[in-house]
Amino acid sequence: MDNHEFFLQAINEKKLVHVKFNSQEKGIIQRLCVPFDFGPWRQGNESKS
Repeated sequence: MDNHEFFLQAINEKKLVHVKFNSQEKGIIQRLCVPFDFGPWRQGNESKS
């Protein structure tokens, strides 16, 4: 199972996931997260009226 499938399964089963990523500013960051959504960041796509 790849990371994408694992993340989607965690959303469906409402499980915690450990996320590890490399930030340019802070280096490697690890978080314990509750995934509740997957997709592009919606706030950046909203038009300002």
